[in-house]
Amino acid sequence: MELLVGDTIYFSAVDGSTGSELWAYDTSNNSAWQVADLNSGSSGSKPGQHMEILIGDTIYFSAVAGSTGSELWAYNTSNHSTWQVADLNSGSGSNPGLHMELLVGDTIYFSATDGSTGVELWAHDTSNHSTWQAADLNSGSSGSNPGQYMQILIGDTLYFSAHDGSTGSELWAYRPSIIDYNTNTGGAVTSWAINASLPSGVSFGTNNGTIYGTPTELWTQKSYMVWANNSGGSTVAYLNITVVDEVPTLSYSPENLTLTKGQSSSDLPLNATLTGPGTITSWEINATLPSGLNFGTSNGTIWGIPTVLQTTATTYTIWANNSGGSTSATVNITIIDVAPGTFEYNPENNTFTNNTEDSIAPTVTNSAGVITSWEIN
Repeated sequence: MELLVGDTIYFSAVDGSTGSELWAYDTSNNSAWQVADLNSGSSGSKPGQHMEILIGDTIYFSAVAGSTGSELWAYNTSNHSTWQVADLNSGSGSNPGLHMELLVGDTIYFSATDGSTGVELWAHDTSNHSTWQAADLNSGSSGSNPGQYMQILIGDTLYFSAHDGSTGSELWAYRPSIIDYNTNTGGAVTSWAINASLPSGVSFGTNNGTIYGTPTELWTQKSYMVWANNSGGSTVAYLNITVVDEVPTLSYSPENLTLTKGQSSSDLPLNATLTGPGTITSWEINATLPSGLNFGTSNGTIWGIPTVLQTTATTYTIWANNSGGSTSATVNITIIDVAPGTFEYNPENNTFTNNTEDSIAPTVTNSAGVITSWEIN
């Protein structure tokens, strides 16, 4: 492991007698020291072997301490205290962060095993020091191995690989129901305050500074100030909150349209079908439709009577957009010609003379479509 806190580098190192332990080097005065000897003897605690993360002035890391195996530990760089955060798998070790570690607000989400459910997704809230299993995706002892192949945080949602025991390793997502973004490294807070009202459905905890709930209205970005107070005074932190709309699923039926030039179709108008909540505010299509057909930029509908041929199916992509993003669907359109009208040969009975050139042409009546080929049986 290696982390920089202020002017001090924290790193794992072996001094020849204690094994791999946590050390520090102060670049301002060129001094080095062993921060902690968590596993007495020559084996070492292997700090940061699986995970390491800095939150405020505290380093959270995996380490092996004697009989507990690899578990989650913490070191406070301001008061130089070290403690075991959790012993999830007593005796054997939980290997925290073996596959993944991500920070959302004040909470660390990491892979770990408790010895019975296998490697699953766990969480530790650094503000109230609580630890829990966030999800058991593969029931039983096998575990889902979250983050074994990938992990990424986008906004407030964790995206990671996991195996649920039946579908193989696939892409999963986890979004915390409550996100605590307050971090206090000073004295105890006695009261909390916020400068403005929050979106409907969202509340502010005056006893702990937590913002929580399920928003029930859209909210353009607004800046907030939050104060933490005690007898020594106040400190302030800033955050922005935006509430975007949900994005429904878009589809068209039928998805494959075969239209006839110059004729109306029972499939038109082709209306968009939206499934799920969320209000669409704009529509787009990737290309201009054939002449005679129209696209509704207010509702995503396709209507009209085509006036040109399009004998090869062409795919059109349509997007429905709102503040939460976009949903899309495709429509394939083919436009064929009107079938030929009736035709006849007059006279119907013809007598040709051997070695004498002769011909008789068909008479076509009521043909709106262009004849492109002829056949005889």
